[in-house]
Amino acid sequence: MGICLSSETSNDEPINILLLGAPLSGKSTLCKQFSLLYGGGISIADKKTYISIVRQNVLSGLRTLVKEARKRQEDAKEEKISKLYQIDYELEKTIDELEKPTVQIETLAEDLKSLWNSNVIQRVYEHHRSAINFDDNVAFFLDRISEVASFDYIPSIDHVMRTRARTAGLNKIHFTLNDREFTVIDVGGQLSERRKWKRAYATTTSVLFIVGTSCYDQSTEDSHPSNPKNQLVESMQIFEEVLETDELSNASLILFLNKRDIFEEKIKKVSIKECPALVSYDGDTTDYKSCMKHIEICFLSLNRKGRDIYVHETCAIDTENVDRIFQSVSETIMTADLHKGGLLVS
Repeated sequence: MGICLSSETSNDEPINILLLGAPLSGKSTLCKQFSLLYGGGISIADKKTYISIVRQNVLSGLRTLVKEARKRQEDAKEEKISKLYQIDYELEKTIDELEKPTVQIETLAEDLKSLWNSNVIQRVYEHHRSAINFDDNVAFFLDRISEVASFDYIPSIDHVMRTRARTAGLNKIHFTLNDREFTVIDVGGQLSERRKWKRAYATTTSVLFIVGTSCYDQSTEDSHPSNPKNQLVESMQIFEEVLETDELSNASLILFLNKRDIFEEKIKKVSIKECPALVSYDGDTTDYKSCMKHIEICFLSLNRKGRDIYVHETCAIDTENVDRIFQSVSETIMTADLHKGGLLVS
């Protein structure tokens, strides 16, 4: 039997999409993509607001690497170690006062580049970045420190997508797509922010749950060193809670397995079996398709109520990828919404 619209009713209500997921999953990056693609774009003025964020990402990332180098006391007698101590003071001062007009990051560019390229810092980055939860995109900016620290620097769209700023509260984006009004709600993934999620449940049409697949070997930001908690395990636990939430039982559910680009590169060096939830995997640990499929199966195994879950592998910093997938997702959401309202008859 075909599918047709009921002639008695229509559905003009806006579609409310709630973005959920653990920290570092890429929710805010997706929001920026939605603004770029459907919300009128990202203006020069908007880009300029990211200058300080990019620089803060770079400086805080370097400070993290320096602290880890000190902690491990690697090559402590080398001349460049003494330079690490000297620049670290400047880094902390620059981070704290970055937005003050008297601070000139441009004058630090060469020192920062030298620090990043030093043998000690590169060794920490290569061998310990997962242990210290080093942000995936900080290395991208550090490789471009001369550009980032230039007087006339304005972040490109790619740079904007790669920045990270912690989300607090409920942030909304409104746009029209395929003649329907959409509202996307981005909420923080930290434990303190998750308590606020319930505010958006009553009006949620669809849940878009984002998983940072490349975090399978990393600990959560709030983990204690003596009892680390795996990020992917935390993501699975949050997803299970979402599946069991009665207030969201009528919302369609989309699962984005995000950061596929970083994941594909990481599995060449680090086995997915480093994650406690993935130790049962018995396939080729360097094969992208089978590894990603195993993660998908692990998440779907939590669906004890038999809900319809639509799964997509995504790269949130890839605008074309996000547009193609969300066009498909929006059709899925609208169809599910019509069925729910009795407006689509099978």
